[in-house]
Amino acid sequence: MNYSFVSIRFSWLNLAILVSVVLVTLVSCTTETEPDYTEVLPRTLTRGEEIPAATGDTIFTLNAVATGNEPIDIDISLLESLGTVKYTVEDPYENRQVEYEGVLVETVLDQFGGSNTTGITLTAIDDYQQTIPIDHVEEWPVLLALKSDGEYAPRSHRGPAMIVYPYDSYPELDPSTYDPFWIWQIANITVK
Repeated sequence: MNYSFVSIRFSWLNLAILVSVVLVTLVSCTTETEPDYTEVLPRTLTRGEEIPAATGDTIFTLNAVATGNEPIDIDISLLESLGTVKYTVEDPYENRQVEYEGVLVETVLDQFGGSNTTGITLTAIDDYQQTIPIDHVEEWPVLLALKSDGEYAPRSHRGPAMIVYPYDSYPELDPSTYDPFWIWQIANITVK
């Protein structure tokens, strides 16, 4: 038996395996992952543009403490000008799959926050208050939802705006920890 031939063949085989592993690793690192949501409306209002006055019913007031701006009355058309997305999630309060549509909280912070923004505090009409830290919205597509199953959410059913966490796409989002962040009937948002 010619041992040099066997060792050469194994070294070529090892080299081929190594090249394959490197190529697969490079391709997986450079391939963009699909977002966990579907874009519905494109963003038409960009950071730095003048904020238009609300023309419809005010759904909540936004205080941009991080930038020192005056409080802003927010209506649905202003929110939707930030671009909307949708995804389906097992709603822990409805106990069923619900398709939610609205604006990513990260986009709200991009529009109304500053470089030192640390989070967003939401207050409901019943004075329930919750602060969502900035790392939540940087890590997950937390949604400021306006629609549920294709219909605008009425105030009588947790509307007109509510926070939704994407439980179904991120198993690390344990409902026992994150359910308190699901806040609805939002009356005031403060960007800190």
